[in-house]
Amino acid sequence: KLTLLQRKLSNVLLLNAYDRLTQASAFRIDARTLCLLVGYNSNDVETLKASLRGLAETVAEWDMLDEEGRQEWGVSALLSYATLKEGVCEYAYSPKLAAKLADPAIFALISLDIQRRFTGGHALALYENCYRFHRTGSTGWWPLDVFRRLMGVQGSAYYETFKHLNAKIIKPAVAEVNRASNIILSPEVRREGRQVVAVRFLIA
Repeated sequence: KLTLLQRKLSNVLLLNAYDRLTQASAFRIDARTLCLLVGYNSNDVETLKASLRGLAETVAEWDMLDEEGRQEWGVSALLSYATLKEGVCEYAYSPKLAAKLADPAIFALISLDIQRRFTGGHALALYENCYRFHRTGSTGWWPLDVFRRLMGVQGSAYYETFKHLNAKIIKPAVAEVNRASNIILSPEVRREGRQVVAVRFLIA
């Protein structure tokens, strides 16, 4: 459940660390540069602190098959720590999460230029989750509970109804992705009887 600013910040920090993600234990970036890359006032240190705190308090969860086909479940804070000192932001990832983020089969780097164009957090979340499938042309089917978690709206009674989920999340997010990014999404739904149970996105 990241805000748009936290999601952008997370991507900038990852890009900064990516080349040494599994070799180094910590990473550094000029705080003013970080603010500018994310797209907010470089003197607004309190907003930066709040966003970094949010990343350290947010849990990433994975549930996937390893190289041998064995199930692996895990959790980790998005950042294991972050500090601001003398105009420099230092931060680190847990070793397990760093290994997942460094694997191109799991995680795709996105263009910061494209990221800057997004004004909606759900649209950026949808773009991130679809872009890693752009070579295959489809996300595959996501059960609605999985999709709600990817969009950060799990636990909301309002979005339990597909009509609301479609009107307030899917349609606006697809429109913004198609307008602002380098991919075009076409949503499709799977029904059981009259009930929608899963969604997928075709990617061009």
